[in-house]
Amino acid sequence: MLKSIFFCTLFLLSFVLKAQVWVYPSPGEPIQISPFFNVKINQEGQQFSSYVNYWQATSGDLKRSNSWTTFSFNNKITVEVEVLEVNVQECIIRPKSDSIQFEIVGNIIRFELLEPKKLAIEINGSKENVLFLFADPAEENIPANNEKGLWNYSAGVHNIGIVQVPDSVKHIYIAGGAWVNGAFVNKNRASGFKITGRGVLSSAEIDQLPRIIDLRGKGLNAFVEGITMCNNNAGGVGIAQNYSTIRNCKFLGWNEKSDGVVCGEHALIEDCFFRCGGDALKVYNNFLIAQNCVFWQNETGSSFQLGWNLNDDVHNFRVSDCDIICCERQVDSNNAAIFSSVHGGTGNLSNYLFENIRIEDDVYRLFKLTIRTNLFVTEPGYGSISNIHFKNISLEGKALMANEIWGYNQKHTINNVVFDDLFIDGKKIANEKDGNFKINLNTATGVVFK
Repeated sequence: MLKSIFFCTLFLLSFVLKAQVWVYPSPGEPIQISPFFNVKINQEGQQFSSYVNYWQATSGDLKRSNSWTTFSFNNKITVEVEVLEVNVQECIIRPKSDSIQFEIVGNIIRFELLEPKKLAIEINGSKENVLFLFADPAEENIPANNEKGLWNYSAGVHNIGIVQVPDSVKHIYIAGGAWVNGAFVNKNRASGFKITGRGVLSSAEIDQLPRIIDLRGKGLNAFVEGITMCNNNAGGVGIAQNYSTIRNCKFLGWNEKSDGVVCGEHALIEDCFFRCGGDALKVYNNFLIAQNCVFWQNETGSSFQLGWNLNDDVHNFRVSDCDIICCERQVDSNNAAIFSSVHGGTGNLSNYLFENIRIEDDVYRLFKLTIRTNLFVTEPGYGSISNIHFKNISLEGKALMANEIWGYNQKHTINNVVFDDLFIDGKKIANEKDGNFKINLNTATGVVFK
């Protein structure tokens, strides 16, 4: 009897220990396969090949490219990245804060993962052809094909254009291996709408577009999870509805207008990856929480945009535990900073907390907080910005340009800005001079370093 129980338990254990890795097929022509990388995942004696997408830069430095792969898993895995075009001399795996230990054997980079990660693998110090590795958690609640109100895009290429999503559709599922060329729009969306999956949504074939996902109306609780949005000719996700969640999404864009995400009030944005041509995270609406995100900032845009000309009073934002792993900017502009405001609107913006933000290497500029007129002002007049708390912000390298804080005049000011444990190039910043700040004391008041 005991022997039977032992062998039954052993059988069940062997079943449980079967590999839990999910890889996805190539969408097929005309989507390109990366010429630079192969990726394999090993678990429980099984090996899986993960398809690597590829898209050449369409603006800026055209020698750059995005190679990326997405897979899902449970339990420990070993990842093998084969580099195809160059001999591997050195490797950096970002974010550095993840402290991924790896070995190089010939042209293979090998490392273990115990939990989901969003990584950038940089070869021989070059940022031209980087591999983005999106090791996702296992999917939950994959819809059945007969689910009521479901649009299901299976593996393959789907050319849909700009689609006005009817209210009867409650869930859009983009499966791993699906590549959807188009955009989803609804200007009077009801509550509880979802877009999920492990596939790709691209608007590269659409010339004019406000957002790749554009949901408006008085509905609540929109949910976008797992998909990659790439090659957008305009903004990324725009959800005006309140209490929305954007989780585990990836934004890859070259165009300077390819922003990341802006949401309505009480939004939660977490565990996302941004490589955007425009502003990545728009910190615009009340009670926003954004956390555990990774940013690779392109040549234009900012990582955190507090406001381009907001005309409503907004307040209470918390952004925490994020990594900025690269900043490619080399030219000045209104929003040329990791933390930016270009506020030419009439709104009074207040109560921000940015906490535990890690920035790697050098950046063009760290802070540029301004109230100013600009080309996009829609209403005459100016507002204010107040109560910004930067806590435990660390820049590994240097800021190449001076940081700036200034309001419009003594009535329309930036005030009560606290830098609490700000570190630049390993040094704690104790005052304006230490941090190379230019602060207009007539229009920016209450700036404190702690």
